[in-house]
Amino acid sequence: MLAARLEDVAREVKVLAKPATFRIADMLEIAGIVIGVGVAMIAAFGINERISDLSKDQAAAELRITSRLDRLSDQMIQLDERASRLEGQKAAPSH
Repeated sequence: MLAARLEDVAREVKVLAKPATFRIADMLEIAGIVIGVGVAMIAAFGINERISDLSKDQAAAELRITSRLDRLSDQMIQLDERASRLEGQKAAPSH
């Protein structure tokens, strides 16, 4: 029984003493990881480009809104001035 146990230990030591060898499954796993990292990098780059495009579109939209608000403000000032003139004409006695 002791001899059988020693033989088992000797076999395990031989397995551990051998240099590491890569099996086909290990190579496929490493290839899968490398491909996955590559795809993730490409996706990240694409997302970064999309975010950059959205930032440019947002800036252009903000400029358009600012321009429209400026025009609206000018129109409101003109309406206010016209209303003031009309009120002044009503308040002034006519001869």
